[in-house]
Parts: sequence; structure tokens; C-alpha cells
Amino acid sequence: MLVSRLVLGIMFALVAGSAWAGVPALPPTPSVGAGPQALMLEPRSPAQPPLSQPRAGFQVAGGFHLVSPAAAGTEPIAWMQLRGVNARRAAGANDAFFAQMKADNIKLLRVGTFGGTLVGDDGQIDMTMVAQIDATLAMARKYDMRVVLDPHTFPGFTDKYTTRPEDAFWTDESYHQTMIGAWEFLANRYKDAGDVIAGYDLLNEPNTPSLAPVDGPGNWPALATKLVDAIRRIDKVHTIIVHANGGKQKGKGFRTNIDGLQYLRAPYFTPADTSNLVYQVHMYEPKEFALKGEGTYPGEIGGAYWDKSKLRQTLQPVRDFQTQTGATIYVGEFAPNVRADNGVGYMSDLIDILEEYGWAWTFHSYSGNPDFDVTRNPVMYAALRRYWAKNPQNVVAKP
Repeated sequence: MLVSRLVLGIMFALVAGSAWAGVPALPPTPSVGAGPQALMLEPRSPAQPPLSQPRAGFQVAGGFHLVSPAAAGTEPIAWMQLRGVNARRAAGANDAFFAQMKADNIKLLRVGTFGGTLVGDDGQIDMTMVAQIDATLAMARKYDMRVVLDPHTFPGFTDKYTTRPEDAFWTDESYHQTMIGAWEFLANRYKDAGDVIAGYDLLNEPNTPSLAPVDGPGNWPALATKLVDAIRRIDKVHTIIVHANGGKQKGKGFRTNIDGLQYLRAPYFTPADTSNLVYQVHMYEPKEFALKGEGTYPGEIGGAYWDKSKLRQTLQPVRDFQTQTGATIYVGEFAPNVRADNGVGYMSDLIDILEEYGWAWTFHSYSGNPDFDVTRNPVMYAALRRYWAKNPQNVVAKP
């Protein structure tokens, strides 16, 4: 149910596979999840800044925000080079699922609002999605994981899993205002949640009509600048993750986000505060192998010979951006199709490069789509567990 306000006394129900986990009602100050590590809902005091004002039909749920019992205060929360997964089932999941991830020593969890969208086409926050975020953060704190908060999509996009250059979002700035309002809502709600939040992931896979920035609503670096500035007016402590855009390039067709990373710098990307930013790319090259499972690695795939040196060459623009700007890099998604021939060799070569460069990463995926669920491939799963074993312990502060 879409609602425009958080009404006192509502109990949210969260889907966790086939299980439902209730969230205590308000008032008094309730906990989301169970146990002493749960995040808390607290009424805002009059001295605190108000939640975002409605814009372009967007209304916020108001009056409460999440407070961690171990919130870090006003000091920026440092990004860590952690190794993790994308996990659709983590949204509202139960203890068994998180205990499984903890046993695998997963410390970074990228969770999108799959199965729904944070903001409906009418510009209203879906509070069931917010409740899933709340419960996921409580579980992640309990099991010592940091969460990349990934709304994934917004009104104006036709596909809830990615974006397309022809989407209306890139031609109508009213959609931008809705997105900015949504992030103001999230920043207000989670600014005091502490280090259980690894970062705010602004938009999954922005694919624009033009790879290079152009005047108008199709300019992703300009919109990303506005988003960072809007969040920083509210939340100065959490990392903000900015995804590089893919897009069309004259004479070259569609280019990937790796090619678009070069534009996340001045004079195109100019937020007032450039501290505590992380720059994200996704790596699904070659697509025939990574997405469809066609060909053999190493070998001839899609008209080129792919091996570790070719993977390194493909990522070289990202490495160049890192060395030129000092940027922190995060590879938010990568994977071979779990049925690919020697997918484990491809995956291991790629992860070795990410580790060499000091980039955090989240494998796609730990659950969900059978083409990418690594738990369905015992050989790949065992290899990933060896990389996850490198993660440190106690990445989330305890109360």
C-alpha cells in the first residue's frame, strides 16, 4: 500500500521468503528487528530539521527517523574495502538467511528494492519498501554486515532492474525532482543509522542518451551533483556512491559505464563537497559470456580473445581514473552466468584484479535469478568463500 505519511500505530509486515516478520507499532519508541542491536525509531525533536518538503507531487513520510544505538555522530564514516554480494532476498529476510551469509563471512551487502519500487509512479513513497530497508539494516547490524542502500530505480524508468537511454527520465526534469525528494527522505531517515550503512547508492546503471554530458535532463553528472548536494545538506557522515553512466556515443554505438566514468569529475561533476564519495562501475564484459554463458574462458568470445590480460585492459580506464583523481572505486556488480564454461576461472581472474587495485566489490548475486545465483554453482561458491574469508571482523560498531 502506498501512503504519504507514517501513521502512528501502523504495524509493517515484511516479506522474508515465505515468512513474515512484524515491526512493532508506535508509540512508544519501537525497535525494528529484535535484540539490543536493533535500530530504533525516534520522534524528531523540534530542533531537528524538517523532512523534505513535497515537490512535483512527491510527499514524504514524516515525523520519525532511524537512530542506531552505536551512531557515529558527526564524523564521516569511512568506506572500507570489503567483499560482498548483491542479494535480492535480503530485503526483509529472516535470521536463517543472514546467518548463512555470516557463515560465509560476507561483510558488504548491496540490497535493492526488488519486487517493488521505493517510489511509485504517482510520486509516493511505498512504506512497505521503507519497512524492508529498516528490517534489513537491523538484521545487518545483528550479523555484522554493512549495507549499500540501493533504491535501484525511480519513476521515469521502464525497467526496474536497469535504465535505458530512451527512458522518459532523461527528457523530463520533473522526474529528477522526485528522485531528489526521495533521497532527501532517505537521508533524513537514515542519517543517524551509523556504520551499518556502507553508503547511499544514488542510481543503478544510469544509461543516458549521450555518453558525454549534454545540456538538458539527459546530463547524469549534473543530476548526480544535485543529488550529492541535496544529501549533504542533511547527512554529512555517510558515503555517497555515484555510478558512472553508460550511453550512446556518435559513431561507436552504446558505450558502457566504464567509458562514462571519465565524466564524473570537473567540469561535469561538481558537488560542493567531494569528500567521502565512492565511484561505482559494473563489469559484465564480455556480455556474451558474463550475461549469456556463451563461449569458453579463456578463449575467443564475441570476436575477441578473453583472458586475464583482456579483463585488465577492459578495466584500465577505471584504474586510470583512480590514479589520476585519487578516487575510491567500488565494483557494485560483476559475474559470469553460473552455467558458463569455466566461469570460476573468469571470476577468479577478475576478482584478483579488483583485489590488486584495492577496490571493494559485491558479486552478483547470492540469491534470486538462477542465471547468476552463485549458490547454485558449488565450484564458484567455494571459490567466492575463499575471497570472503579475507574480510575483517567487527565492521559494524556494537552498542
